[in-house]
Amino acid sequence: MSDTRNRRPRPLTSLLLPLVAAPALASILAAPAAATTCAGSVIDGPRRLVDEIRLRDGRVLFGDVQQRGDRITIETREGKVVVGSDEVLSRRTDQELRDELRDLSRRYGNAPHAALELARLAQRYCLEDLLWSYLDHAVTEIPATGALRRRLDAFLATLEPDLLPAHRCRAIPERKIEELLARVRPDTSPGRVAAVEAILATQQAEDVTELLAGHARSASRAQQRQSALRALLAREGEEAAPFVWRTAVVDPSPQLRREVIDWARAIEATPAAVAAIAPGLQHAHPKVLARSAAALGALGDAAAIAPLVAAGPRAAAASLPGGSTRAHAAFLQQQAYVRDFDVEVAQASFIADPQIDVLQSGTVLDVTVHSVTTVRTELVRVVRGALRDISGRDPGADVASWSDWMKSLPTTESVTATGTLDTGGK
Repeated sequence: MSDTRNRRPRPLTSLLLPLVAAPALASILAAPAAATTCAGSVIDGPRRLVDEIRLRDGRVLFGDVQQRGDRITIETREGKVVVGSDEVLSRRTDQELRDELRDLSRRYGNAPHAALELARLAQRYCLEDLLWSYLDHAVTEIPATGALRRRLDAFLATLEPDLLPAHRCRAIPERKIEELLARVRPDTSPGRVAAVEAILATQQAEDVTELLAGHARSASRAQQRQSALRALLAREGEEAAPFVWRTAVVDPSPQLRREVIDWARAIEATPAAVAAIAPGLQHAHPKVLARSAAALGALGDAAAIAPLVAAGPRAAAASLPGGSTRAHAAFLQQQAYVRDFDVEVAQASFIADPQIDVLQSGTVLDVTVHSVTTVRTELVRVVRGALRDISGRDPGADVASWSDWMKSLPTTESVTATGTLDTGGK
């Protein structure tokens, strides 16, 4: 997830300018695409040469081409296609296709819009390494919101055949989701990660939402949990937002918790994130309270000041539930022995009935801790720091005075990018 807080998005008109001034690129990208068949995926193996074969019947095939006599075999993603040499209208080699894309890239620069359109052309030519290279640039540079981002997400959602083998594309939703998330690793490129998230967000099965929520909480890699969260929010919108923003409190990865906060700031969803996280300030567990306060401070939204001030007294008393904590442990050994015999008489016979007892030895430890002040001090420090990050002013160490401190703050509804109140010059 990239941080876009300090990046000024380019106007959409400036992104479209290269196409307006470049009729050659515009005509290539706007031309209706003939039915194409691509070579096999190269994601998990060495790059394969891809030639373009145009047939007289209108088909365009991309793949590894072998010619024997007057028969030409094209190994495409769907399988081998054998045609006669007299059926071929034209042929372009792998290098010629790449040279065309590189010439267009040099001519129209590194504008995000140009990168997106070149990625479309690379997909049409089945040049998968160039496809992901252009997409890496587009995903990194295009802002998280806006019309251009929506166009990018729509294109990414079509790349399922470029990410998964054909039999996985036809798998049941549970297996397909697992396979897609397995593609998300620490070294996965931004374009592939964004494609996985877009594909997950557009799956049509009924139980996809539940499956994504499960992976968002239980996936082994933080990167996979993050992708599941992004897909869940893109799929469900406001209904999934509370679940997503609470990740900033419940996820075990500090980096992912911070990524979720940065994400909320990037898409300007901090009010919804505050509403989802603030109830954690009332949780009985001190760690949940501390993480909630830290997350609200990182969000930097003035709406979090009131719940943080209200949580001050609770933070000051949170370390003394019931006044004490007790622990008990026993380390024992038991040995059975014959303590005595009882005599029983039956038909003039005397029988000794042994009486068994148990000898017990060992150590029993029992301790009661009547006060822990370090946890209380830490909680107050975290809540105090969150208030200082949001307002730019220190509320002081006395939690009882925080209400009066809050009343002294200037009225504002906006927060700067650094997390402090924007007082409008007052």
